[in-house]
Amino acid sequence: MTDLAVARPPSSRPSRKATVATARVGTLALVLITLWGLWESYRWLWIETGWTRPFVIDSTTMPHLHDIVTALFEPIQVNGPPLVDLLFHSALFTAKEAVVGFAIGATVGFLLGGVVARFGFLQRGLMPYIVASQAIPILAIAPIVVVGLGSVTILGWTGHPAENPKREALLVATRPG
Repeated sequence: MTDLAVARPPSSRPSRKATVATARVGTLALVLITLWGLWESYRWLWIETGWTRPFVIDSTTMPHLHDIVTALFEPIQVNGPPLVDLLFHSALFTAKEAVVGFAIGATVGFLLGGVVARFGFLQRGLMPYIVASQAIPILAIAPIVVVGLGSVTILGWTGHPAENPKREALLVATRPG
């Protein structure tokens, strides 16, 4: 008798994890379908009405999404690798650069912080500049580095200076969009 009270019949309800996973997949599908519909609707409306703002819409400036996906798996040169392969390797190269840059910055920052914390006269002398450097927007750092370093080779990568680096840095910093 006690065995009957303990045994439970098998539940026909799906588990909580399966329900959550299904809801997430459904939400993702709904968002992707909505974005696809907005893309195609925008394209159709601008082509049908002939609107040109913010730019002319045609098959070059705003192709169908299926054309974009198809182009990902086509070679960009005759007998070359598909575009998705090139994009993957480019993204991997960029990720490596980001990791190396982060490691260099973290190491220099850690060492500088240790030295400044150890010596009081450096703390009094450098701390105002360190605090002021935190107020510089990140977009302003690139032109400063270009002007300051010029042509430098770091880990096999060579940055070539422009004819007039100050002018080039100003153009980069003030370029719209």
